[in-house]
Amino acid sequence: MEDPERPKDKFRPSDIYVFALLDHKDQESIDLMNLTQWSFFIITSKRLDIERGMQKRISLESLVRLKPKTCYYHDLSKTLIGISKEQVF
Repeated sequence: MEDPERPKDKFRPSDIYVFALLDHKDQESIDLMNLTQWSFFIITSKRLDIERGMQKRISLESLVRLKPKTCYYHDLSKTLIGISKEQVF
């Protein structure tokens, strides 16, 4: 089913975007490969299109204002599945 609010020529090639933030505060123990030190922000392209139009970049502050779903790595798959079920493609 086509979404009338989504532009016909999709600007963003994906339906869902995942932004990752290294959320670990202790500089001495940062381990980029340790996924428990990261948090994830998930937002649909539709939401980005509506709120930000053709904008190509977004700051963390601006992203948070859009109220994306947030989670840690252990819940990432479950969160993505939930959003994809809600999403109209």
